[in-house]
Amino acid sequence: MSGLAALPALALADFRDRVRRRNFLAVMAAAAFLGLQAVQGRIVVAVGGFTGDPSSAWAGALMTMVAGTFLSLAGFWVIKGSVFRDRSTGVGQILAATPMSKVAYTLAKATSHFLVLAAMVGVLALAAVVLLLVSPGAPPIQPLAILSPLAFFALPGLALVAALAVLFETLPPLARGFGNFVWFFVWGALLVVPLETGALDLLGIATLQAAMGEAVRGIDPGYESGFVITLAGDAAARIHGTFTWDGLVASEIPWRERAQVLAVALLVATAAALPFDRFDPARRRRRRGDAAAPVAPLPAAHPPAAAGGALAPLEAPSRRPRIISLALAELRVALAAQSRLWRLGAAGLAGAGLLVPASALPGLAIAALLWSALVWSGLGVRERELGIEPILAAAPRARSHQLPALLLAGAVLGLAPASGVLARMLAAGELAFAGSFVIGAVAMALLGLALGLLSGSSRLFEGLYITLWYLGPANRVPAFDYAGMAPGAAASPARFLMASVVLLALALVVERRRGIDQGVRFA
Repeated sequence: MSGLAALPALALADFRDRVRRRNFLAVMAAAAFLGLQAVQGRIVVAVGGFTGDPSSAWAGALMTMVAGTFLSLAGFWVIKGSVFRDRSTGVGQILAATPMSKVAYTLAKATSHFLVLAAMVGVLALAAVVLLLVSPGAPPIQPLAILSPLAFFALPGLALVAALAVLFETLPPLARGFGNFVWFFVWGALLVVPLETGALDLLGIATLQAAMGEAVRGIDPGYESGFVITLAGDAAARIHGTFTWDGLVASEIPWRERAQVLAVALLVATAAALPFDRFDPARRRRRRGDAAAPVAPLPAAHPPAAAGGALAPLEAPSRRPRIISLALAELRVALAAQSRLWRLGAAGLAGAGLLVPASALPGLAIAALLWSALVWSGLGVRERELGIEPILAAAPRARSHQLPALLLAGAVLGLAPASGVLARMLAAGELAFAGSFVIGAVAMALLGLALGLLSGSSRLFEGLYITLWYLGPANRVPAFDYAGMAPGAAASPARFLMASVVLLALALVVERRRGIDQGVRFA
């Protein structure tokens, strides 16, 4: 097969490969967790202070909104990375030797991504059934009323998410960790812009919100706006009534718009073939502007000592503690792993911290925390990505020697973008703020290392971190503020530090057990 004729086989093979992996069970568990939150009433959808009465139509709409918000955000991080996996495992080079076209490859990847997200939507559909079974009075279960909003609104939006994941992977600046953070802001725009402007409703939320608003207006004629979907808490306290939601009839479904969303997804997946290098290393070097590496001359050998002459003395060993030497080495490796853009941005943030007015320092600290995440996400995964784990494991007491140095390097480099802010705070005598900030940075370095060792990838930490950053430092929710910037969050950094230490201990146990099974033992 060649060209687009190979697309179904490529997509199915990639999907089967994902299903066989252990992390697919984790993906299904994550979808089940989202559904459980909705079943237990911890995910709240409120329109003008009203929420829906339990019914099949409401359960389907609720799960559709869960898919269009939480699943579209986290699902991107779940599916992204398959192109990198093909490149690192050598599968991509094998595929490049076939008549497969670039368009066929990107479309197949988008299709495989979509199948994974569709499986997660299937779990949400089952959760909708459970929601009805546990609701008071046990409303009748109508499968078509549950599945129709998921099919017409959730699936086209997730098809676009799948296509965007492929596009991000084929664009070099967005292929790795930086793109994972960019997605958070892209997702926010996809969600908010249709709600505010009435533009093309890519994720399907705005259409349902408008229709529900009409139902609420029948109860409250003064309703004009107001829509929230969030975890229970303050929003749950603001709910003061319910409304009956019977779903959308066929004539109310914007068929043309949903077809347009699918067309946009197809266009994005096809456009991803343009920057795709088809696993050609020469093209990647040209894109980066790398010249061919010159062959370094071999070092001149020492002349043999004359008969009876004294041998040249060995260099005196460094008197620096071993931990410092290892930390400096890890620091150089971590810094080299960052792009030139990251280094320029870190220098700019550090310099700005010394120059901006005092009123701007909190905002600058929040930006620095986001910028540092790319350092912490690489801890614990670099050895596996580079394939040097067996070499590292062959060294005596490898982990016990490396971990302190790795954490020290991660904390120091992670604090570099905020160094200007910290210097200003210390000069102003705000020792409590500086101490909480440093403790939070150390906690995030520990968390990045622990999740890297557990998952073998940086995406788990990146997805969790952007959520913590958005809820904590950015929006000042005390329970999530690991840097202690919000009022009442003074104890949060210490709690995050203790939790990260426990998680790291668990990760080391899991790594040791996994290493024994694979014949690679760390000590």
